[in-house]
Amino acid sequence: MLTGVYYFSEGSITPFVGGGAGYAFVNFENENRAIVDGGIDTATRIAFSLKGGVTFWLGEHMGLKAQADLFLPLNGFNLDAIFNEDYEGFKSAENIRPISPYLGLNAGVVFRI
Repeated sequence: MLTGVYYFSEGSITPFVGGGAGYAFVNFENENRAIVDGGIDTATRIAFSLKGGVTFWLGEHMGLKAQADLFLPLNGFNLDAIFNEDYEGFKSAENIRPISPYLGLNAGVVFRI
């Protein structure tokens, strides 16, 4: 992915936002068989990401960072699932989602040169 970040200030508390686009290799392992009947396809997909957070600088070269990342791989549309009825007349919605979002939260120590 090619990403960019914008920092709102240069002080001891530095909020930021960012985003990116590219390709993602999506690989699902150890599916919960109580929820998923069959395997989930592994695929390379076009993906986008959004991020935001804040860095608390403890000194000139070291800080603490808290960040949230939203990862958005595009699934594409499955037209067969839209027009075919499943489950006694109800359409299967899980097969027609164009995006499968994933949210990640992380924190850690950062260093700058």
